[in-house]
Amino acid sequence: MNKWYIEKGPESDVVISSRVRLARNFKGYPFPHKTTPELQKDIVEKTKDALFSGNQNMTEAFKFVNFATLDLIDKAEFMEKHIVSKEQN
Repeated sequence: MNKWYIEKGPESDVVISSRVRLARNFKGYPFPHKTTPELQKDIVEKTKDALFSGNQNMTEAFKFVNFATLDLIDKAEFMEKHIVSKEQN
């Protein structure tokens, strides 16, 4: 995992924090607690495609990480660094 959050740079004295929360379901899909693993994978792919397909700026600025495929150590690292909330585990 790229440790971008511990690298020093010319603006290392500036802290930027942001948070994204998807709080609504997709039309035609049930809410997460009522869906299947197959539908969850479909939702992840549709979200990824909507964000990155044909958008060079997003592709260059962000990296897609599928939290469902990470091992426990990488998941813990994301949570300890407050990159994702513990509810995403």
